[in-house]
Amino acid sequence: MMIRAAMVGALLGGVALAAANTAAAEDGTPAGIRWSRTAWAACGDGAVMIEALSNQVGDQGNDHRRPLVLAACGCARIALPYAPGHATEARAAIETAEKWALKKGATLEQVRDAKEAALAFMGALKDGEGGYDTAAAAVHAAGAAAYPDMDDPPEAGDSGVKSPDYGACGYAAETVSFVVQAASAYAAANPKTTAASEAQVRRKCADIVRRYFPKPPAPAAR
Repeated sequence: MMIRAAMVGALLGGVALAAANTAAAEDGTPAGIRWSRTAWAACGDGAVMIEALSNQVGDQGNDHRRPLVLAACGCARIALPYAPGHATEARAAIETAEKWALKKGATLEQVRDAKEAALAFMGALKDGEGGYDTAAAAVHAAGAAAYPDMDDPPEAGDSGVKSPDYGACGYAAETVSFVVQAASAYAAANPKTTAASEAQVRRKCADIVRRYFPKPPAPAAR
């Protein structure tokens, strides 16, 4: 599945975007038509890697979905320290999704409930307000478990195949974007403290994705 140009522009900038385009030309596309082991090991953007997994994870409730959810939750956890005193709902959503992924008693219905609680917390805040982006990261990580697809999945022409798993990967990839925003908002509000840069966040998320998906994704079936 081809990553939309607008999304790539949002995810990467400047030299990083040029490097990604070069890698895509040499290795297929960031969306997983063909990734070499070297490219997978070197990729520094967890969101791009998650998008590449759209044909590798199962549908809602499938065991193949669980590693994706654990990767998304691991990324979302990076944002928790950036919402001191405002992370209760986010943490609950992450932990519930992790319990489902690890088969520790949580049901998909409980994941949805925890996600909705974090979403309600977001609704009481303004965009960028303390805890908003952290809650959004948790909502999307839990969404990777709880929902089978997105409201507007890509057209078949985007990749030659339709994947019912795009929604899960879409939710998980957006988790990374909200973690980036959480770190940025925290740094802006607390200039005397240290928050991870965007590149550092994306690299941390890439390492988390590789923990659960050590091998590059196989090409999509045509």
